[in-house]
Amino acid sequence: MSHLISFWLLLGVPQTQPLQRFAFEQPCMGTLARIVVYAPDSVKAKQASDVAFQRMQTLNRIMSDYQDDSELMQLCHKPFGKAYAISNDLFFVIEKSQAVAEASNGVFDITVGPLTKLWRRARRQHKPPSPHEIETAQKHVDFRSLQLHPDKQQLTLLKDGMLLDLGGIAKGYAADQAFKCLKDQQLPRALVVLGGEVVAGDPPPGQTGWVIQIPSVPNQLARKQPSILIANRAVSTSGDQEQFLDWQGKRFSHIIDPRTGYGRIESPTVTVVAQSGMEADAWATTFSLLSLDQTKQLLTVLPQVDVRHISQQNQVPTEWHSEGWKRWTDVK
Repeated sequence: MSHLISFWLLLGVPQTQPLQRFAFEQPCMGTLARIVVYAPDSVKAKQASDVAFQRMQTLNRIMSDYQDDSELMQLCHKPFGKAYAISNDLFFVIEKSQAVAEASNGVFDITVGPLTKLWRRARRQHKPPSPHEIETAQKHVDFRSLQLHPDKQQLTLLKDGMLLDLGGIAKGYAADQAFKCLKDQQLPRALVVLGGEVVAGDPPPGQTGWVIQIPSVPNQLARKQPSILIANRAVSTSGDQEQFLDWQGKRFSHIIDPRTGYGRIESPTVTVVAQSGMEADAWATTFSLLSLDQTKQLLTVLPQVDVRHISQQNQVPTEWHSEGWKRWTDVK
């Protein structure tokens, strides 16, 4: 056997190296980005991860609504009523956002920016906006006033004062793109985590999937943090566990409902498993604004989306999950 191995080495046939686990972290998009990758050596792992992190940083410079010089904010500051050319990435994400807006009848709406701005200030001041402020901001919110021109890759904002907010979809897309960078460099056994967004590729060596812990709520239903097992899927969790405003006994979620102008009170904790990070991100945001009955109805036209939904009424939690959710809960 040793002679045979030597023979192949002389022919220059590459030998398969065992894969090792490497993990890297960097701040990105206002949160911590984490990459776990299985690679033959640390050099390849680091090089591939650097490319993936750079891709996420590039997307942040395009889609951030915190940076005045981002492509998104520069677009919003231009005169309304005119068509402007935008980058491939921005056009793609806005196009997908509009599709979710149509499917959800405007519950998901990236033109919610004027309201987002109000509520960010409200959280800093520990006081909700006035009804007048909300009513004024809502006049500039309507996904139907955002017009795409696919033939020229252009976008028109039809109302003055419109402000776009991609917070409910951009992180999912960035995680997708980071994973694509790793896969393009022949490292498909990888995991990308960006805030509440998780994109999982091929499973670790010898495993059937990636074990992903999902948020629990402080109640008798969740005495320990639950886990799911996924591969080549994405997971997103949306809720008000970290960002909210408490005011006079009410807890307003940071996710703003464009129909009311307010953050939802007693917002559910929603976890979505979907085929892409962008899809999981957008639908988790949407379902956190819908009632359970509305969520169930919408899922009838989303066969590739699975949901775990925890709602609370008067501190009493109720858990529901779609039938397809069971396939991911093999972890005990």
